[in-house]
Amino acid sequence: MPASKYDPEYCEQLINHMSEGGSFKSFGGIVGVSKQTLYDWCQRHPEFAEAKDIGRAKSEFFWINLGKKLALGEVKGSAVAWIFMMKNLHGWNDNKDGQNQKESKPISIQIVRDESA
Repeated sequence: MPASKYDPEYCEQLINHMSEGGSFKSFGGIVGVSKQTLYDWCQRHPEFAEAKDIGRAKSEFFWINLGKKLALGEVKGSAVAWIFMMKNLHGWNDNKDGQNQKESKPISIQIVRDESA
């Protein structure tokens, strides 16, 4: 079977690959096709496009959970590498202007010194 031949089984394989933290484009390495072929399949096969969307959600879920475990010290790893992955795989970015894209409201923060310690 030629490497560029679409197989409906790729939908489940793609979801599984991405649920383990893989990217859509890296799936091409699994099935031996270029990223352009993957995008062509999304155009021609709605079920593959849906699998891509499901896989993206599962990949982000994987990476967010890994980040939580990293922050809580449950796993060892590099926070810098985790941030890099989130920026590159899931479009996260630094909030340069200090504002969220949603409407923001001022908050009050009170710092209290514990005199009993």
